[in-house]
Amino acid sequence: FFNLIDNPDTQEKFIDFLVQEALINSPELKNIGFNLNAVERNYKLNNWGRLVPTLGVQGQYNFDFIRSGKGTNVIAPFPQIPDQNYNLGLQLSLPIFQKNQRNINKQTAQISKDQLTIQKKDIVLNIEKNINDICLEVVNQFTKIEISKVSEKAAKESLELTQTSYENGAVPVIQLIDAQNNYLQSQLASETANYSFL
Repeated sequence: FFNLIDNPDTQEKFIDFLVQEALINSPELKNIGFNLNAVERNYKLNNWGRLVPTLGVQGQYNFDFIRSGKGTNVIAPFPQIPDQNYNLGLQLSLPIFQKNQRNINKQTAQISKDQLTIQKKDIVLNIEKNINDICLEVVNQFTKIEISKVSEKAAKESLELTQTSYENGAVPVIQLIDAQNNYLQSQLASETANYSFL
């Protein structure tokens, strides 16, 4: 894995692969895609659907089961009220005078489409930036681990030389303690680098 990221020849291809996978699996981009489709349908509806007629049909049937009580008897010169009746209604409308409203809806849909397109580009750029940042952070952490290993190895060799010199009486105890502290610090730095990576 580190060889893919650390090598400049493969790093760009690997990052491009990660970006493509992230773009394919991004729920934000899928959501914007659905919204763009809806806005496009709204735009087409307001563009071509100017004179779509509306047709309405309504029917009603009434039947009186019982008619009794005061005022239910009809006076002689008036005809008898029927026990059943029905109504039928038909409505047809043509939206001739809605041109301005449709133009406003069309412009609103176009503005929404432009906004969603800008948001989509912004999300794509953020995904690319985040993946580049993560890859650079991984390279940085690997580098810290390697540097801490080299530092630990050098501190260990220095401690061994200082111990040999101390045994021979060439260096004071203070220098031996400093070498031991340096070795312990380098071990701690190495463990911290590994822990930070994980």
